[in-house]
Amino acid sequence: KKILFEKNSGQVRSIASLTKLMTALVFLDNNPGWEKEITMDSSDMRPGGQTQLIAGEKLTARDAFFAMLVGSANEAAVALSRYTGLSEQDFISQMNIKAEALGMSGAVFKDVTGLDPDNQASAVDVMFLAQEAFNHQEIVSATSLKQREINILNKNIARRILNTDKILGQDLGTEILSYRVQAGKTGYLEKAGYCFTSQIKNEKGQSILTVVLGSATITDRFNDTKSLAYWAFNHYLWP
Repeated sequence: KKILFEKNSGQVRSIASLTKLMTALVFLDNNPGWEKEITMDSSDMRPGGQTQLIAGEKLTARDAFFAMLVGSANEAAVALSRYTGLSEQDFISQMNIKAEALGMSGAVFKDVTGLDPDNQASAVDVMFLAQEAFNHQEIVSATSLKQREINILNKNIARRILNTDKILGQDLGTEILSYRVQAGKTGYLEKAGYCFTSQIKNEKGQSILTVVLGSATITDRFNDTKSLAYWAFNHYLWP
């Protein structure tokens, strides 16, 4: 829990789809069953982002969970919140309660997808969120996949969902000291800029969490993450 580097880490900003890590945590608290069937509803559809699922399609809760975290599917996030039996507002209320319990003092959640620019948190808040999220194997299993095939049950087809994390699984660093992005979640809105949080581990099993908010481009958020990891693993001495 030691902060190795920070810049404007207490500034509260829009966090876009990093929100879905909190949605995943609250879903896990209220999951009625992984193999139960979800039917996508027209009310689940949201403008913005890439649509992965279509109204009327049926899939398991597990596949919807992977669609939300691997492909950042907004409609999957809404469907999962509905599937718990909670109203959307009650689900969002639980997100804010959990944020407070995690010590995310600057965090406010207004929706389950991150499309609402008023979903806000500081980099330190997101660090607390990522720390909790990446302690759950179900979330790590999803955020560590480069792609996932989900089954559309009523169409008898498999659909490939690609991860929005472009440096996932890449070997970074040098021949002497290499490390790899184990898991991560991206986010983007015009107000939020390009955001990314990740867990990165070196060959010795030592790991760091990184949070980048408000990068100007897709490439910048990943390059900033690489720079943070390079600096941390080359300058910090683990006890």
